[in-house]
Amino acid sequence: MDSPLSNEVKDIFFPDVFFGKFNINKDFMIINHILLLAQFYSNRCKLDKKEPSLDVFKAKLKASYKLELYVARKNDVLAKHYVKWDAFISILS
Repeated sequence: MDSPLSNEVKDIFFPDVFFGKFNINKDFMIINHILLLAQFYSNRCKLDKKEPSLDVFKAKLKASYKLELYVARKNDVLAKHYVKWDAFISILS
């Protein structure tokens, strides 16, 4: 399994955080999904006047993974789910 932080996606710049990362082939969907979750979490912390925590973010990411896994099982598209999350499953375990 490839490292989740491959050379392909190591350069994420400020506009990528706002608009997503489009110039990558592998893990396109998951990188943008994580960026979107990070934006939401960051804004939520700001509104709640709380300090962001990497551990809390990882827990939220894991919850998102589990929710998508449940939906994938219900819709019988597990293969597609595992392709999307493959690079990050080891981090979430």
